[in-house]
Amino acid sequence: EWVINSNLAFFLKTRDAHIWKIVLTDFGGSGNGNTTIEKTDLGILSAVDDPSSPVSAFKIFPNPSADEINVAYSLKDPTLGDVSLQLFDSHGRFVEKRKIHSGEGLNVITLDGSHLQSGLYYLRMVVGLETYAEALQIIR
Repeated sequence: EWVINSNLAFFLKTRDAHIWKIVLTDFGGSGNGNTTIEKTDLGILSAVDDPSSPVSAFKIFPNPSADEINVAYSLKDPTLGDVSLQLFDSHGRFVEKRKIHSGEGLNVITLDGSHLQSGLYYLRMVVGLETYAEALQIIR
């Protein structure tokens, strides 16, 4: 018997910087080999214009969000793999922090936002000496 873990998602970046979320929803097994997927177009990954930046793209989706917050970024340099994600409320108060070891290329981190109250937040990403930030709206 095949067990489908619906909690797993895969993210693909096309050549034109579109991000797709792929979730395997059903597999018929070796009997018929049919696979059912759910695909979601998450839009274009925003480019970082500074050529000396260790990050070539950064995006939060969905935005606004209710529960699941995805942070997508693309690292140019594999030696700068430690990424710090810091969340602040609209008054600049620290909410939470997460440190992630990331690889070169596209990285997607899923954060649980179910404990956050409705409102405006700011997600700051620190890679090496560089800092990137984007607003995030939580709607309940």
